[in-house]
Amino acid sequence: MIIILGILITLGFQKNFFKEKRCDTYLSSALLNFQNEISLHFTKTYFSHHINTLSDLKNIFQKYATQNTPSCSLILNQEKLFIIATNNNLQTTFNITPKDLTTNLKIQCTLSNALCKKIHHRYSSK
Repeated sequence: MIIILGILITLGFQKNFFKEKRCDTYLSSALLNFQNEISLHFTKTYFSHHINTLSDLKNIFQKYATQNTPSCSLILNQEKLFIIATNNNLQTTFNITPKDLTTNLKIQCTLSNALCKKIHHRYSSK
């Protein structure tokens, strides 16, 4: 009986471990792809003499938040221009600068945050 209970507990931990890893991969990939696409967009608008808008940012971001679940998500706060990343009980905020959208955007989080470290490690190793 104890052995069976131990096996079930181990399987439960492994399932959560793989869910967290899959979420880390999703978050880092989505942020990396969003950063790349927004950079390309800013380059195109610069050379075509158009103005970047919040609507452009929102439309591009929506493509990368399609796999959101209640326990694993990216959410754009349009008013204050930041992204909230969530992985189970961990959460971090990615600040988007500059706020006026005049130059290519940078997306950054505080590396002292546990989720930021996990995402940044996966992001920077790609």
